[in-house]
Amino acid sequence: PVGCYWAKKEKSCSYCGYQPVVDAFIEEYGIVDYVEIIKSEVAKQEQPFQRITFFVGGSFLEIPPKKQIEIMEYVDTLPVKHVFFESRPELITIENIEAVKNCLHDKELMVAIGLETSDATIRNEVHKKGIENKTYLKGINILNNAGIKTLIYVFLKPPVADITDRTAYEDGINTIRYAFETGAYAVEIESGYIVENSAMQKLYND
Repeated sequence: PVGCYWAKKEKSCSYCGYQPVVDAFIEEYGIVDYVEIIKSEVAKQEQPFQRITFFVGGSFLEIPPKKQIEIMEYVDTLPVKHVFFESRPELITIENIEAVKNCLHDKELMVAIGLETSDATIRNEVHKKGIENKTYLKGINILNNAGIKTLIYVFLKPPVADITDRTAYEDGINTIRYAFETGAYAVEIESGYIVENSAMQKLYND
């Protein structure tokens, strides 16, 4: 429940409508203890699990640094092998990545970046991501140099009026190729869906 600084600054990416949900959560519950939330959810699990994934309505690295450490120190006590979170690339620094990594010892950390497309014009004018290629490259290079695996999100068929399946397919292929050429460990192809409060919802309704 930390939210997304980009959504607060620029009214979010075109396909995202989650910030109002985060705001409503904060208004209802106020300040929350992240570790207690995690402990509560872990206690509900009836079967052993090997991976823990954090989706925070923004970037994990937006959580206050001391809280990041508290969370990861607790996760390090769990019998899991894999830890996963998302971040915008401009929030990735050598310092915060090393701090998180050092908490996890023998656990594998993977960080996802929403590149969406290798075409910076589509990424920033259509998706409204506000991420330049050089920013993405800096972030992924920091992760690779730290020995951390990266997952790159690829958005299949951006919300452009009259875009053809062929154009969308070629953009997806180009982005996958670019992701691996620049050091991605894996890619995840994602098709858009209509999220309430998003610019894409307005395009869909129009």
